[in-house]
Amino acid sequence: GGNETSIGSLAFSECTALTQIAVPAGVTSIGEKAFAKNTALTTVTIGDGLTTIGTAVFSDCTNLKQITIGEGLTALPLNTFSGCSNLTTVQLPDSLTALDVTMFANCTRMTTLRVPAGVTQLTNVTKCASLSAIVVDADNAVYASHEGVLYDKSKTTLIISPYSKAGVHNLPDSARVINGGAFTGCTRLTGINFNSGLQEVGDEAFLYCTGLTKVTLPAAKFGKSVFKRCQNITDVVLLDGAAVGEDCFLECTAMKTVTIGKGASVGGSAFARNGFETPEKLRYQSAYSVAQIAYEKYQAGDRTSAEELRPTYLRLPQAERDRLNKANLKG
Repeated sequence: GGNETSIGSLAFSECTALTQIAVPAGVTSIGEKAFAKNTALTTVTIGDGLTTIGTAVFSDCTNLKQITIGEGLTALPLNTFSGCSNLTTVQLPDSLTALDVTMFANCTRMTTLRVPAGVTQLTNVTKCASLSAIVVDADNAVYASHEGVLYDKSKTTLIISPYSKAGVHNLPDSARVINGGAFTGCTRLTGINFNSGLQEVGDEAFLYCTGLTKVTLPAAKFGKSVFKRCQNITDVVLLDGAAVGEDCFLECTAMKTVTIGKGASVGGSAFARNGFETPEKLRYQSAYSVAQIAYEKYQAGDRTSAEELRPTYLRLPQAERDRLNKANLKG
């Protein structure tokens, strides 16, 4: 009876000579720490039918490299793989609906997360710092992936990048929004190619992306501190109509050149603390900035006309001018 469909708590824990486990289909329950501290265990296969799994079932299986779980489970406890430092390959069932990546926080050799078709809630992607790619099943109704980065199903919103994403990321033509914090701390990211249809980039989207060296921004709205402390960016191009928010390039200390397109707008302190003098045009964004430029020119004996000091934002629509004024007042 019961022994045929369940494996009890601690049933095979500390079986230090055990190298492989195959749980047959039809087992519905595995108890707490059933296979914990099996330090020689490398491969696990669980057949279909499992519906209940206890906490820390594979905790401290330090040589576990590969696990396949059959259909049945809808969720896994967060400490299922605690201490599985050599785990690299995990095949999760399509029956899984919620996936909290915190469960792989200690899996320091895991580089690819495969998201099953049934997952509708994926959280804490950056908790597994070694992840460099997310691959979503094509049949998933909520999520999609592109070049190892997580998007919504329609690929209109870039949700988040895995922490160790490396190289250049190219936005698909469908992308319109990049979520705030999407690439925060992705130090191995070396480039980002925006598309022409992009509309909005959230706050701190590329904060601390120290691998970036050059960025070209299209006619989209870039929020607060988007590239703050990207300390190896040397060249910035704002294409016609680009709008960058407050502190957007704050403390990008390697900055050498900034190219401004027609109608581009710049928020307060967007290029502050960069080791070079902010071009005058970038400071013509608030009444205070205009007065500061006028004072500096007066001190230098330059009798600049009022027309030459006209703020660049006066060319923008009234609603956009109001927004810029509010942003600068906050700064």
